[in-house]
Amino acid sequence: YIEWRSQPHGSLIYAAARDVSDRVQMEEELMSSREQFELAIRGSNDGIWDWDLRTNSLYLSPKWKEQLGYADHEIPNDFSSFESRLHPEDKPKVMETVHGYLQGQSAHYALEFRIRHKNGEYLWILARGEAVRDEQGIPIRMAGSHTDITERKRAEDEIRQANEQLEMTNAQKDKLFSIISHDLKSPMSGLISSTELLSSQVELLSQEDIRDIAAELHTNARNTYALLEELLQWSQMSQGVIEYTPEPCSFSELVNIGLNTLKSAAKDKDIVIITDFPDDLAAMVDQSMIKTVMRNILSNAIKFSHPGGKVFIRARHSEGKITVMVGDSGIGMSQEVQSVLFTIDKTKQQFGTDGEKGTGLGLILCKQFIEQHGEKLWVESEPGKGTTVFFTLQKVSGLRVLQLSA
Repeated sequence: YIEWRSQPHGSLIYAAARDVSDRVQMEEELMSSREQFELAIRGSNDGIWDWDLRTNSLYLSPKWKEQLGYADHEIPNDFSSFESRLHPEDKPKVMETVHGYLQGQSAHYALEFRIRHKNGEYLWILARGEAVRDEQGIPIRMAGSHTDITERKRAEDEIRQANEQLEMTNAQKDKLFSIISHDLKSPMSGLISSTELLSSQVELLSQEDIRDIAAELHTNARNTYALLEELLQWSQMSQGVIEYTPEPCSFSELVNIGLNTLKSAAKDKDIVIITDFPDDLAAMVDQSMIKTVMRNILSNAIKFSHPGGKVFIRARHSEGKITVMVGDSGIGMSQEVQSVLFTIDKTKQQFGTDGEKGTGLGLILCKQFIEQHGEKLWVESEPGKGTTVFFTLQKVSGLRVLQLSA
């Protein structure tokens, strides 16, 4: 660095020189560092923010704004640009954490929260920062980064839901094993004792005794078979191995197949079954599933009806849907029983009016089968006033329905 000076009349000229190499080098290094910093900001996936606490001015980098779907000029550099976009549920926590950090209540600032995108959705953000403090420890500046962690939070949520589903499945399996050990043991014990009596003392038994034992054997065998069948269906449904093959079917034939299997049970209790639906009604269903649904629901209606009572089957169609109603005027259910109706909970199981016992799995299977069709099943009941089970099916018209097999 050289500086020339001269006197007014030109009689004296003198010069001074000073070495400014260090300053020039420092300026060049500062310029290089600034360029590197700006390059790092542009190349980073993080948004950068710089908050001057003395003037309350907030710098938001273009990447910060880009994360939220905005161009650089669309968001002003002020604190309200940040605060106004916070999720209402997260805003109190964010503000409390920021102020707590600035007051020295915590050594580090790192926080996860939701902030509104330009499209109205909320992103999950990880914010980290550090404060610069003066000699008295008062914060004068705070800067940091915003990282979009939305995908990570979604993955965590999926894992959490999967774990909850796994826990629920394991709990259901535990209850299922309990059902197997309890409900299979009783009829099998009856079968063993009855067959032992027949094999060891048949010559001492009268014809009436043999008929009674045979009837008990038949009842136990039928109940055991029903339990095994429902356990098998439950297991297949839980594993997703039951094929779903919907096809157009006559609704009246679906009902008749269910009624044919339950004629003797209805006759034994002198129960009248009333049907009310159009003869030409047809539905798009998986035959096997809906036959199981009809059989289970009708069986329950008969089971919980008083001798001499009535069971009705009605169906109405509208806007491509069939709503089926199967009801009785029997013992009904309390809200407590209804609350566990579609769970494997044996503690609140009801017995039929003749002491009939169920597996506790029937309605669960029915609900799952109906939902497999993309439809709904629900129950309305009052103690002493009976129960009605409702479910919907997809209606078909103008099609040749298939002949069903029992």
